Amino acid sequence: MMKLSSPFLFAALLLCGLLAGNSVSAQSNHTVTFTGNATDFTAATEKISAGSGAVDYYATFDATYMYFGAFRTGNNAWGANDHFTIYVDADPRSAPTTAGNGSTAGVLWDANTPTLPFRADYRVAMRVNNSGESFYHSNNTTSGTANWSATTAANAKGYTQFAVVGVNGSSNGAMEIRVPLSDFGNPASVYFSLFSTFNTANTGFFAPGTGTITSGAGGTFTVNNYFGKVPVYKSGVSLFTTTTTPITDLTLSASGALTAGDYGDISTSAATTNTLSGNTSFSGTLTVGTTVASRIGLSTFTLYVGGRGFGGTAGQILLNGSSGAPFTTGAGGTVNFLGAGLLGGTTTATSFVAFPSGSTVIINGAVDFGNVGATTPSGL
Repeated sequence: MMKLSSPFLFAALLLCGLLAGNSVSAQSNHTVTFTGNATDFTAATEKISAGSGAVDYYATFDATYMYFGAFRTGNNAWGANDHFTIYVDADPRSAPTTAGNGSTAGVLWDANTPTLPFRADYRVAMRVNNSGESFYHSNNTTSGTANWSATTAANAKGYTQFAVVGVNGSSNGAMEIRVPLSDFGNPASVYFSLFSTFNTANTGFFAPGTGTITSGAGGTFTVNNYFGKVPVYKSGVSLFTTTTTPITDLTLSASGALTAGDYGDISTSAATTNTLSGNTSFSGTLTVGTTVASRIGLSTFTLYVGGRGFGGTAGQILLNGSSGAPFTTGAGGTVNFLGAGLLGGTTTATSFVAFPSGSTVIINGAVDFGNVGATTPSGL
């Protein structure tokens, strides 16, 4: 991770964006060491389901990874080809099934295709066969039409994982897996779904992490619920206080205050400075509107920009009209690009400072600080 204080030349900043690592600015919520026991997770805050299908699900995160676990209960075992499956929407929006990158059509796996409750960008699946096998897929689409990466060999990503079948019903089966946040595009927030399937054709379903699964015709099924607006860039956050709750957008008015929180999209067009009242993130687009007086005040806080993933409208700051300088600060302040990002728009301002003197820009991926319309901003 590199910290860059303005002003900086565009070339230097772009080069740093290309070379910077993918670490995420957050402190540990809980770093998990796998032993095959549900006690690896903190039950009070990380147990997200006591499944009616004799499966308990757990999830948590730290500054670098997300951790997931699926544990059989009641002295039940996993079958060798039972699958524990995780779908992640890494640019969550207020309209989960119609906005953002990804697709509601999941990966065709063992002749079955799920319909998901959000536009998924990533899939991770695991089974206990051969002492543990995991699979990773990414969904390179901005149109809503599924474009999943080809199936790769088991354990191609080299994930840290733990798998135990359970012996003759005398001990519970366990599957645990650790996935780098960088493999989810370094998001600010996520939606995710967890479920498990059984037998070699995956035509049977254990209870999912939340909600229900509905079987359909022709090798299809529908996942009806998800865990919503989980801010994985933060520390000390309870991941699972709400389910199936879409992330909200924020349209800024002339009131002057920007309520701290985690948003899908943020937009402002009023001729005023809306100042952060605390650390804030967005996973889609920040649009700074049509007047030169429309801007964001950083104060002493940090604005986190979620990773861009496969592009589309994620991880970007758009400067439109005569908006000019998008940010102001009298006391420091930071813009932190958690992953890949973009500065774009259609501004007609002849010149402006993108990031004010005294502020800090942190980049953790390939961030494009190129031209905005026909104008190259200074202060880069």
